[in-house]
Amino acid sequence: MTLDVPNELGRTGKRPFGRHNNSPSQSSPVIKNYNELEIEQRSQLKWGITCTMWLTDIQKIGVGLTAAGCFFLLLGVLTLFDTALLAFGNILFLAGLVLVIGHQRTFYFFARRQKIRGTICFVVGILLILCRRPITGFIIEFCGIMALFGDFFSVIVSFLRSLPFIGPVLSSPYIAPTIDRLAGIRILPI
Repeated sequence: MTLDVPNELGRTGKRPFGRHNNSPSQSSPVIKNYNELEIEQRSQLKWGITCTMWLTDIQKIGVGLTAAGCFFLLLGVLTLFDTALLAFGNILFLAGLVLVIGHQRTFYFFARRQKIRGTICFVVGILLILCRRPITGFIIEFCGIMALFGDFFSVIVSFLRSLPFIGPVLSSPYIAPTIDRLAGIRILPI
């Protein structure tokens, strides 16, 4: 019995489904099912770091949409609050968030009692941007983003400090205290 699986070049080939030879020196890997091949994909980055991709394909698309949404929001601010770029960034950000964590978790994230003020500010800010009030809308939306996602800033800073080129800059003694204060990272005085 054989199984069609993609090889390194993207072509499908026949591989054994189980062991067909009895000699231990020529043992081939056992492929129990096709999904095992996609459970853990490893990718090699330019500087030799191997990272494990544990996201599904839909979640990878969601991460891309979220990153594109953040990029368009930043570009909208840099172009003096361009309404179209801010609106496009908001739509991409929300679509990516839904794809990454799912419909139900997104609803529960925004509907939590502790985050209701942030949700209201975020939605009102998006609506003001869509109604062509970009500066006021972005200020209100930014307050909502800080209330909703403020807990994640310490995680983001720790991740950025583990990167090869950005990490040493963020960990330098001149910049680190300011970044820690902005991200809300508490350091004991000992």
